[in-house]
Amino acid sequence: MENCVKDAVAAVEAMANIVAGTNGQELDKLAETLATQSRIPKPLNNTLKQPYYYRGNQPGVTHGSGEPLSARVEDAEYVLNWAAASVVYLSKV
Repeated sequence: MENCVKDAVAAVEAMANIVAGTNGQELDKLAETLATQSRIPKPLNNTLKQPYYYRGNQPGVTHGSGEPLSARVEDAEYVLNWAAASVVYLSKV
C-alpha cells in the first residue's frame, strides 16, 4: 500500500514538473507555480497538495520506518485514482 501511495504521488509530481517546465520540484511548490502561471485555477491547485501531504505524513510511505504500516487499501486506491485523474488533467492544461 505504501509503495502505491508513494509512486502515485511521484507520477503526479513528475507530470507537474513537465507541465511547469521545471525539474525536481516538489508537488506542493509546483501546485503554487501552476496556479501563479494561470495553468490551473485557485483553489483547484490545492487538490494537488493534499495527497502529497498525506504521503509525507504516513509512516513508512516516504521513508522506511520501523513503525507499523498505516496506509489502508482504500487509502491507496483513493490516491491511485486521484493520481490517474491528476495526470490526465495536467496533460491538458
